[in-house]
Amino acid sequence: IAPVACNRTYNTTTMQLVSAGEAVNGTMYYACTAKGEAAPGYDSYGTSVPARSSAGEYTVYYQARGAGGNRAVGSGDVTIAKADISPAVSMAGWTYGGTASTPSVSGNPENGTVTYAYKVSTADDNTYTTAKPSNAGSYTVKASIAATGNYNAGEATKDFIIEKAKWET
Repeated sequence: IAPVACNRTYNTTTMQLVSAGEAVNGTMYYACTAKGEAAPGYDSYGTSVPARSSAGEYTVYYQARGAGGNRAVGSGDVTIAKADISPAVSMAGWTYGGTASTPSVSGNPENGTVTYAYKVSTADDNTYTTAKPSNAGSYTVKASIAATGNYNAGEATKDFIIEKAKWET
């Protein structure tokens, strides 16, 4: 019985790529490569079901080897999909003329590259700019996190206020 592909989503654990096959009057052997790589040689096969811990596309090869040297062979493609992230961005407000706050991000498990953009909080999303605001008002910061080897890209937003300075007499 041929093994069946187990398409998965990355979750930080090592996952089997296929269900175990069954060889009647013989033994199942497996090998695995990244999808698109050359097929492995005969000596590369082992009896353990292939497992991986990183997102990617793989090709699993299998052989049912019988006592008389006969074999049944096959292969199948398997994917461990990238996982989604749930980032959050924080940004404290400040008073006009004071020291501007710096945004920070959480929920970025593989430290994907983060870029920040800002807009007036009531403005359209197409008005984001990389220039940090300095005038008094209500603003939104958006953190954009790039995809990594195991995680999809993500975004998070947070509103903040730059308060008007108080006149002192």
